[in-house]
Amino acid sequence: MKYLLIALISITNLQMLAYDELMLSCDGVGSNVKSSSIKLNQNQTFNNSNSWELNNSTSGTGSISTKENFNASITVFFSEKGSWIQIPLSLTSGLNKMSNAFKKDKKNKWDMYDVDVTKEEFKGRFKLNVLNKPQVVVNRFSATIVMDGLGNGFNGKCKKIDTKEKQF
Repeated sequence: MKYLLIALISITNLQMLAYDELMLSCDGVGSNVKSSSIKLNQNQTFNNSNSWELNNSTSGTGSISTKENFNASITVFFSEKGSWIQIPLSLTSGLNKMSNAFKKDKKNKWDMYDVDVTKEEFKGRFKLNVLNKPQVVVNRFSATIVMDGLGNGFNGKCKKIDTKEKQF
C-alpha cells in the first residue's frame, strides 16, 4: 500500500511538469553584426616650414563593425518530444548560408536543447555552428521573444498557432 501511494504521488508530480505542444509565429526586428576590413592611407607629412608635403606615405589596416537591423519572422515549436526553431537566412552567418546550399531540406530549422519550461517562460538554445549557440527566451505573459546569439539577435512579438486546426 505504501509503494502504491508513492507511485501515485510520483505520477501526479510528473503530470504537473508536463506541458502541451506550443507553436509560435513571431514577428519583429532581427539584427546582424558585420565586420569589414578597411585600409587607411596617408600621403601627407608635415615639414619644418609648417606646411604639408606629399612625400612620405603611410598605410594601415583595421576593421569596422556595423549593426544591421531588419524585419524578420521566426517560428518556434516547444514540445516534450523535441523543440525546434525556424529562422530566416538573414539571421545566420555566412558559414551557415554556405552549408545551407548543400542541404536537401532548406527549411532553416534547428533542433533546440536545454529547453526549460516554467510558469513565466520557455527557454532553450540551438546550435547555428560550433561557436554560435543562441539562446531563445519566450515570455508567457507578454508574448515576447528574445533570441541572443554571437553577432545576431531577434526581438519580437509572438502569436500562438493552433496546430490542431487548419487555417484553410
